[in-house]
Amino acid sequence: PRKYSDPFDRERHLPFLMQRAQANFRGETWYLTFEQWCTFWDASSWLQRGRHSTSLCMTRIDPNEAWAIGNVHVIPRNIQIKTANQRPGRKTRGPSKKKAVL
Repeated sequence: PRKYSDPFDRERHLPFLMQRAQANFRGETWYLTFEQWCTFWDASSWLQRGRHSTSLCMTRIDPNEAWAIGNVHVIPRNIQIKTANQRPGRKTRGPSKKKAVL
């Protein structure tokens, strides 16, 4: 028997496990259960998930705190990238290695 009889829950279970594993790999504390995680990804927001700049992603409000109910939200990726790049101590790429054409 399958763990989730609802096909929508079955579809979301693997992405949940992958996000939790990534957080673990980066050494971030994860307190979200699958049911809590699903409250952020309802049917309409789930369809807007993706890798494009206007797609939705889940991120932490305070990056120094755990992945927990009060510290996560779903926002467009372009907003997430902009706020992440403005954090102090953020690693950035070095100067361009292309030679200037005079």
